[in-house]
Formats: sequence, structure tokens, C-alpha cells
Amino acid sequence: MEKKLFLLVLLSIFFASSSAWATVSGQCSNCHTMHNSQNGINDKTGVLSDGTLLTGTSRSLTKGDCVGCHTGDISASATDKIPYIMSTGGTEYGPDYTPVTGALENAPATNTLAGGSFNGVRLAGSDNLGHNVFNIRELKDANMPDYAPPGWIATTFKADAGGGDATGTIATDGWTTQLTCAGTMGCHGNHVEADDFADINGAHHGDDSRIDGSTVAKSYRFLRGILGYEDADWELSVSSTDHNTYYGLDRANTTTTGMDAKTISYLCAECHGNFHSGTDIIYNSTTIADANPWLRHPTDFSLQTTAADTEYRDYANASGTLYATGTSAYNYIAPLASANVSAGDDNNKKASTTTPPTGAISDPFAVADNDIVTCLSCHRAHGSAYADLLRWDYTDMQAGSGGDGVNKFANKGCFACHTTKD
Repeated sequence: MEKKLFLLVLLSIFFASSSAWATVSGQCSNCHTMHNSQNGINDKTGVLSDGTLLTGTSRSLTKGDCVGCHTGDISASATDKIPYIMSTGGTEYGPDYTPVTGALENAPATNTLAGGSFNGVRLAGSDNLGHNVFNIRELKDANMPDYAPPGWIATTFKADAGGGDATGTIATDGWTTQLTCAGTMGCHGNHVEADDFADINGAHHGDDSRIDGSTVAKSYRFLRGILGYEDADWELSVSSTDHNTYYGLDRANTTTTGMDAKTISYLCAECHGNFHSGTDIIYNSTTIADANPWLRHPTDFSLQTTAADTEYRDYANASGTLYATGTSAYNYIAPLASANVSAGDDNNKKASTTTPPTGAISDPFAVADNDIVTCLSCHRAHGSAYADLLRWDYTDMQAGSGGDGVNKFANKGCFACHTTKD
């Protein structure tokens, strides 16, 4: 009897733990080799017979470094259970708008993940199509005087260093090397170790059942301290009801005291701080009431807290149709963040379905603070087919020409928010 009871206890522990962990799954050989050597390639750059790209030094007995393991056929990301951030097959991109006609194409997307890709930087060799990350493009951006990113503030924005309180720093001694995937000079990981692998150690096999920012594994997309709802296939399939939900906050002011270090825009500000606070956002003002004129584009602000007669209340869906009560207004090409994705939200778990949290699905105006403008409303995190990592071609944004038979970008791209400017 005691043996049976002991067995039942063991089984209950096993099933409880297996349901609480939503970690990397699949064959170990998908990522690892026993002796850090494969097909005659030993810890060096090269391409395996299956097309896997090896770059730099591969540690933890992996087949490649961060870039090598996340390079492949982007359309196979869901089946391979690996988000591919660079393609072996070309420069795919979408969903998007065709030039001149403005027709929606590649929707739902099957060849671009939410963060875009580094195809433009690596394959096309263009600095302005993506972040110049070490082991992707072995060059400093030719337009930058040094390695420091534009708008970098050394002391204002702190990267989360393990305490969940944004106490760490990024490149406090100045940028002397290239941006890396993780580490003190990167975006992902703890921001403690300079080495990518050491800094993100354990995250791929950690407990990520709840995204609360307490660990790398429990942070949105391994961005330590950042919150959000993770779409199950990284937006390989995407629609107004099938998407990531980024965490944003409707700030009361433009100073650092009005910010939340767990928003996706704060993550961007860790490197591009001048675009996110103080007099570098509003000309000669730090209050929202007299935010006129804006010096830099506002982030972490709500559309529906603007005046009732402003153009921003007519935010358009992906097809360009203006928002109206009861329609699917969420625009997955120009996405808005939600303040309703938080550490205490029961819905804020790693996605097991394609449905975002209630109140952040199709109608961003249905719930207060569900319509937050972020950096990612306009940019892709990794890169895109367009200059400055923009989600659409900026040259197609022709003021006053929407629907004139030549340029048909009415309520699309920039005009998804600036609905009276097309």
C-alpha cells in the first residue's frame, strides 16, 4: 500500500511539473552535438549539409551560435519549433503593401516573423535594413561615428540585471564593440555577462510558463524584465486575432518617473534613450498637456487619451479600413501595445494557442489603455526590407495622395494612425 501511495505521489509530481514547464522541446540533436563537431566542421564557421549556418565559436555543445541555430527556412519556424531570424532561402518579407497600388500582400504572413529578419543586413549587405549585430554583419554601421547606437544615454535607462528592477546597465563604459544578440552589449539575456552564451545560460530550458520578467526564461522573448504575450508561432501566421501582445503604458509625463521598465519601448530605450524621454521628445516641455510640438515621435502613449476629435481615434485596420465600433481594428502591420498585459495577469502566460489575452484581441479601443503606441508600431526589432527597419516603405507615404488613383496608401503605414494626412 505504501509503495502504491509513493508511486502515486511521484506521478502527481511528474505531471504537475510537466504541465508547469513550457520549454524547448524536440530532438537534442536539433541544437547540440556530442563533441562540438559535425560533418568535418569543428567549432568554426561554415555550412552543414542540412543548410545550418555556423558562425563564430559554438559553446554549450551547440551546432552553431545564436545566429547559426536561428538561421533556416523562415516558413518552417513553426514546424521546426525554432524562430528563424535569418533565412537560407532569400529575402522574404510580409505582410506588406505593394508599391503604388497599396494592395495588402502576403497576409497572413508565412515568411516573416514579428521581429522581421536580418536578411537585408547580411544578404543584401545594407546597414540601414537591420541592426548590425556581431556574427551577422561584421562591420560597424558606416553611418555611425562609433559603435554607440543613435540616441544612446549612458546613465538614464538601466537594463534589468537580475533583480527585476532595471538596475543593470548597457555599455556604461561606452560602446567599444558591436551590438550582440545577448549580453551586456545586447538585447536578450540578463545583461550581466559580455558573452552571449553565458548571459542567456539556462533560458532555453527554463520555466517559461508565465511571463513575469523575474528570469530570462520568464521574460518576453528572453528580454530580461520585459513583459508581453508571446504568440505561439512568433506571428508566422498573423491576423487581428492572432498576434503578439506587447506591453505598453500610457505615460503621465515624459520624464523617467513616468515610465515602466517592463514595457517593450523601454527595452528599445536602453539603447535609444534620447527617443523616449524629456526635452528630447517634446520641444521645451516635459508635460503632456502642452506637448506641442513633438520633437520626437511619442512612445508609450495611448491613442484614445487624445482629444475626441483627433485623427488618432480613427486608427485603421490592416486593410486600411477606419476603426468603427465592432470592427476588427487591430492592425498587425502597425500594432499597438496593451497595458493589460502585466505580471499579475492570469492571461500573461506563454502562448499555447493563437488567442491573445482578453481585451487585447481585435479591438484595441474596447479596453482602456489597449492602444499604446510603441517603437514596434513602426519598426521591426531585427530588420526589414525597408530603411531604418520600418515595417513599410517610407517613400510610399505620400501626404494628401491616398485614394487618388496613383498612390493608394489611405489609412495604411504611417496613415494607420495619422488618418487625416493621407
